[in-house]
Amino acid sequence: AYLAKDYDAALAAADRALALAPNSAQVLLINGWVRTYVGDPEAAIACLDRAMRLSPVDPAKFYFFTALSLAHLVAGRHAEAADWARRALRDRPTYLAANRLLATNLARLGRREEAAEALRALLAVAPGYTVAKAAVHLALRDAPAREVFLGGLRLAGLPE
Repeated sequence: AYLAKDYDAALAAADRALALAPNSAQVLLINGWVRTYVGDPEAAIACLDRAMRLSPVDPAKFYFFTALSLAHLVAGRHAEAADWARRALRDRPTYLAANRLLATNLARLGRREEAAEALRALLAVAPGYTVAKAAVHLALRDAPAREVFLGGLRLAGLPE
């Protein structure tokens, strides 16, 4: 889903992995990402919540938090998405995906000063980062969801 944008194959693989290992936090995490990419944020959130319950002290919890941030963005819940991005950044301040999510969600909430601060942090992690580079890294299938994400980065002040 992320690299090849073959969403049908990704969903089939995610479903098969879940059938084979329904109690794997890693399988549930990947399912959460894939379901978000295809525009099913509620199913994604259910998978991610279960993954966190199965692995409550996971040292890479920032991945779960970042996936939840993206799922909430796709669901249109920008305050929740910003909260999850902040949690991810507490654990991994240099994680580019979480930095992007925080900036775009704060901008979508109209919190311009906080979005500008988040954008400064993003650019400290990835100098020269642009909306065009973000578009390459974005695996969302739905054009409207992609525009919400990329438009939020533009609102935050990220250059094209």
